[in-house]
Amino acid sequence: MKSSFLPSPVGIGSHLRTDAVRRIRFGQFFPQIRNLGWFHRTLLILVAMGGLPIAGPMCGLNATIADDGPTLAARQFQPHVEIFRGLGGYMPGTGCLQGRLAARGITSTMWSDLSAHRVASRIVERRAQGDHGAIVLMGYATGGGAARRTAIYLAKHGICVDAIILLEPSFFEPVPSNVRTCFVAYKPEPLQMWNSLMRGNPVRVESQDTVVQRVNLKQCAPPGVLRGENHLTIASNPWVQSLLVEQAEMAFGLERVER
Repeated sequence: MKSSFLPSPVGIGSHLRTDAVRRIRFGQFFPQIRNLGWFHRTLLILVAMGGLPIAGPMCGLNATIADDGPTLAARQFQPHVEIFRGLGGYMPGTGCLQGRLAARGITSTMWSDLSAHRVASRIVERRAQGDHGAIVLMGYATGGGAARRTAIYLAKHGICVDAIILLEPSFFEPVPSNVRTCFVAYKPEPLQMWNSLMRGNPVRVESQDTVVQRVNLKQCAPPGVLRGENHLTIASNPWVQSLLVEQAEMAFGLERVER
């Protein structure tokens, strides 16, 4: 029997609507809802009721989203990244990000931030079938928490994660010790310090063996590159996307190219 919290990675079917409404009804989202502005409350309610699709132009999903990722045979020849979107499937510019990854020979699958268990189960299955390729997880906002939960599920099976690449992660718990490298890019926003869902956090790690790189985008970005960008728009920034792709290249041992 399927667990009620494992949604489809594409679209917002009745399954996800039912689960989201149930979560709101039982108050699992109430503390976060109180901290949201009117726009994000409306966005969350529309997603929960099925009035807003998870995949579509509004969320920047211009590319085709693979329903279950590449086959084992395909993965033996091509590196692959599991990408977790933010709250309600929101992540602008994902089509461009997937295109940039594909240009470097890296395939990718988009998932909602509620899909951690499903993704981990698929990775465990692939390992059992003999796939020992690098495991690279990427997460934006609440999707960063999903990447962390995926790593935790994999740790229970003795599987290490080669790299977690995080953009504006919205969680505070430490990254588990089975993660070899962790890259965190965040843009401090003093006006959003009170709102855990609208700011990125320079996350902690459980183990000193995990190589962690924290990048304050305000300090590292070239002048003017991030002007006007905030938590809701930064995922679509070309410079930021190139930074994420560069980290994926390093995780797979690919030769870097000048951009």
